[in-house]
Amino acid sequence: MASTQPYNIILAGKYGVGKSVLFQHLSRDATKSIRGWDKYEHIVSLGPEDVQVVLWDTANMERNNVLSVSKSYFTECVGVMMVYKKGDLQSLMELDAWYIRVRDITQFRDALVFSLWCNDSDSFSDEITPEHKQRYMSKWGIPPELDFSLGSEEEDEDTLMRQYKMLVETARDRCNACKTCSGSLKQSTRLQENITLSTSTNTTDSILTKKCFCK
Repeated sequence: MASTQPYNIILAGKYGVGKSVLFQHLSRDATKSIRGWDKYEHIVSLGPEDVQVVLWDTANMERNNVLSVSKSYFTECVGVMMVYKKGDLQSLMELDAWYIRVRDITQFRDALVFSLWCNDSDSFSDEITPEHKQRYMSKWGIPPELDFSLGSEEEDEDTLMRQYKMLVETARDRCNACKTCSGSLKQSTRLQENITLSTSTNTTDSILTKKCFCK
């Protein structure tokens, strides 16, 4: 049986690093959200458990910088795919702003999982050294097993899905182990678009019961 509340995974990174390419590799029947972001709702099988996952892409709304992306994009994420280009040190450095933005906004801060994805499909530069990458991975708390790469050849779908599944499984396990969530009523989020319309003409927003993933 699938989990009743979806795990939201978001793509992060500056404009042009290949987030949408990664999204297209992973998605099958993506749709547009009411805020214009691309989303892919699907089930990921983790052993005997099926979990609902929603993968989100900014759909180029980060063209200026991370502050161009609405806070709602980050509100309920439990997993983050940090994307950079192999030959672009600036794209790696700018992920720091995305890291801070996510940590400041998400409701699931203590269960949050970051992963690093290198897009080296169109770069032959060695501008980013292993030392550069290790420094940021340590800063963001990204373990080696969540450091992934998109190769120069067409990415093997099985390999890509195994990497993605590892991120989802880590997020699931981190959420299950987290003890800090209050599990209380929370403002309904537009991110999941699960809004219950109020019959009152004086109410423009609605409140619904939101249960945290954390046990």
